[in-house]
Amino acid sequence: LNSVNGKLIKWAREDSGYTVFDVARYCGLKDEGTIIAIEEGIVKPTINQAEKIAKKLNRPLAFFYLEEVP
Repeated sequence: LNSVNGKLIKWAREDSGYTVFDVARYCGLKDEGTIIAIEEGIVKPTINQAEKIAKKLNRPLAFFYLEEVP
């Protein structure tokens, strides 16, 4: 099973015009460190975090499982 691709989260966030802090705050995180780690592939998001990120960035959750930007 593939896992969430942090590069796609970063691409979608930048494409949507949001900062790392915007996404972190929406997900209820104390700071942006977790989002940065997810984008860099250091940390895998929980399913709850992935769903919140997808909602904030207006993308289907499945988008973040692709290998590269379509």
